[in-house]
Amino acid sequence: RKEKLEKILARRGPDMQHTYIIHHNGFSISFLGTVLHLRGSSITCQPVVASSPHVTGDGDGDGGVDVFLWNGEVFDGLSIEENKSDTSAVFDQLQNACHNHDDDDDGGNDNNILHVLDKIEGPFAFIFWEQRRKRMR
Repeated sequence: RKEKLEKILARRGPDMQHTYIIHHNGFSISFLGTVLHLRGSSITCQPVVASSPHVTGDGDGDGGVDVFLWNGEVFDGLSIEENKSDTSAVFDQLQNACHNHDDDDDGGNDNNILHVLDKIEGPFAFIFWEQRRKRMR
């Protein structure tokens, strides 16, 4: 089944395909990214995986990382360097929104994320695993 799904999805993103798996509460969560390269000087591997600030892992094999999958195009609203992909720019903004605030209040965190998303002009869909709160968005 997995191989069949990967083959079908490879047509959607023929330039790169990668899987990253995290373990949480006894479950394995598989993130499969396929990329059609449109912006930036090089292909941004998806899923994007980066250390989650202030998280060292919970012994469940997740390694303390945030994981991001992006399908979309940022036409305006976020400042994106000329040679940078919109995937990287949006992920950086979301990580900053999640981790650069003074309190641990979920409401403040959610508002920061909504503020980032509200600025994006263009079609998009995403999956964001926020390791600090062990939450899928």
